[in-house]
Amino acid sequence: MRSKAWVLVMNGDKAIFLLRNQNKQIREFLCLNRQPQEDSHDSKDMMADQNRTYRHQHHAFYEEVRSTLQKYRAEGLLDSLYLVAAPKVLGDIREGLDKNT
Repeated sequence: MRSKAWVLVMNGDKAIFLLRNQNKQIREFLCLNRQPQEDSHDSKDMMADQNRTYRHQHHAFYEEVRSTLQKYRAEGLLDSLYLVAAPKVLGDIREGLDKNT
């Protein structure tokens, strides 16, 4: 299905891909969720470990969103893209996108 416009609405934990089809209907196409953090009670410096884990999970989540966008653009399914996110999230996502996307 070819779409003219994609909308990505996201926060640090969830990304919802919406698309508008030829009939101008908007529907959810895909939803990605960040994997929840696992508790680790073995560490002496549990707070530092949790912060590292949190940053790592967000980095992995943002990379999954970027690779999804780049995949659909490469397949010709992404004509235009609107990103709706908080400034920090928007910056983190845009930072890793390739030039064409």
